[in-house]
Amino acid sequence: MSSAPGPPSLDDAAAFTKAIARELSQLSGDPYGEPSIGELQAGIAMEEEGLGNPAAFAHTTIDWYIQGTGDFLYGAGETSKDQYDLAFSSAAATRSACEYAGICWWLADPDISVERRISRTADLVGRALEEPKSLLSSEELAEYQEDNKLLKWAQKYRSRDERLPNATERFKLLSSEYGKMQYSYLSMLAHGNIVTTGRIVQEKVERSDEPYEPPLWRLLLASSYALTLADRVCRLRSRPPGMLPELQMLYEHYRSFLPQSDS
Repeated sequence: MSSAPGPPSLDDAAAFTKAIARELSQLSGDPYGEPSIGELQAGIAMEEEGLGNPAAFAHTTIDWYIQGTGDFLYGAGETSKDQYDLAFSSAAATRSACEYAGICWWLADPDISVERRISRTADLVGRALEEPKSLLSSEELAEYQEDNKLLKWAQKYRSRDERLPNATERFKLLSSEYGKMQYSYLSMLAHGNIVTTGRIVQEKVERSDEPYEPPLWRLLLASSYALTLADRVCRLRSRPPGMLPELQMLYEHYRSFLPQSDS
């Protein structure tokens, strides 16, 4: 990584992104600080046979999404290297990193109660368990609902007031000014929009010096979301920031080379 004057090389930006991924991944699991410890202790009184401490499960879920964000962020960095020239692969990894970061950011809010965090976790579980219902016969569905303890747990703790915002709203939560545009663009790539696809393929064929969407933008977008998430997790668990302040400064330096509307 380099903080020298001038825009970073794509390989320097990729190394920067992967460094954030490593720092983020270290924020999962023990040790927990406040308010997390207090939540885990409060959850003991809510334990149920076969399901355990619901607050502990909420924090385990946060850990899963931290690791998922870091994994996709690392992948975005790797597939963005000059040697690969993989616009679509790096865009897909970028979108996934941002999606995971947005879910985790919502779940890891340090300013909500443990009850609300459990309800948010239950909403994620409920959504996941509802997806296969349409694939089941009426007989299979009845059996599925009767025997699924986790589904019953989600139904117990789920609240109408704690529903996961849709993807566009999650992008806007992490980037209030440009989140909607960022999500729309990445969605066009993911869903095979012919105009966006054609532009990028044509640029690759012509080796354009002024690409429609600079690869640096993808890396800095995913890095921004990951750094925002990392700050929130540090607050939730009273974790020392490690290298995150230095990485935030380097992010600001790199971002200065992008057009304002791409930041």
